Amino acid sequence: GTLWMTYGAILPLLTGAALGSAFVGAAKAGSEMAYQLQFVKSLGDESSEAIGKLNEQANALATRGAFGPTQIASGYRILAQAGLDATESLKAMPNVLNLATVGELDMEAAGLAVVGTLNAFKLGFEQSAHVTDLFAKAAAASQASVQDLTQSMRYGSTVGTQYKQNVDETM
Repeated sequence: GTLWMTYGAILPLLTGAALGSAFVGAAKAGSEMAYQLQFVKSLGDESSEAIGKLNEQANALATRGAFGPTQIASGYRILAQAGLDATESLKAMPNVLNLATVGELDMEAAGLAVVGTLNAFKLGFEQSAHVTDLFAKAAAASQASVQDLTQSMRYGSTVGTQYKQNVDETM
């Protein structure tokens, strides 16, 4: 009887501790996301409104896929470091997210793959969907992983542009 009474008294404490832990985890994730977005804001001298749109998109995309808003925000940071502004990042992010999902890459690797390919072939950010499709098709056709292909493109793009090859021919 006394053991049960003790357990009954401890149960709410354990539940409270679990909720507290979940809250701390959520707060930590929220601060990490805020940090990533602040980095983007500072890097691109973006308005608070533009950062708010990135935040909204990150939360919306997170509900439909395997990546959380903090991971998506780290993708925005990579895009900002590559020179994309918030408007361009909003348009490119769904494609980066698709590549990350299909290629089993983290957001930073997917962002670098897309931006690196766009830059190597002097393509605009609006070509990000095309680049993502090329990676997915090449991976399916060759049995190579998307990660292997992103490494290959890093070297192949130099040779491809040297010999005036476009991204489709090089991939």
